[in-house]
Amino acid sequence: MIFNIKTMNSKIKKTVMAGIIGTAIMTLVMMIAPMMGLPKMSPPKMLSGMLGAAPIAGWLMHFMVGILFAFAYTYSFSCVFKKVIKNVWLKGALFGVIAFVFA
Repeated sequence: MIFNIKTMNSKIKKTVMAGIIGTAIMTLVMMIAPMMGLPKMSPPKMLSGMLGAAPIAGWLMHFMVGILFAFAYTYSFSCVFKKVIKNVWLKGALFGVIAFVFA
């Protein structure tokens, strides 16, 4: 298999952007969740507390984890499961369940 550097760089950029956008959307959902009666959750606050660092460190770690999830999705579902699962909605749902169980 021959790798095209331009395609690979594009895929990496898209994956990083998807991780940032996905993390931002999920963070907004978590901020709105208490208004719907769900418990208040703040992963950045939890991460900064565990690290004993400033809140900005928690936010950076939070987004880094989101980007890592995006890379895990890109690798596993575009390389490993590419031929097994054809439906993109099913791939997304399956990855969502896996991420939920992991979390």
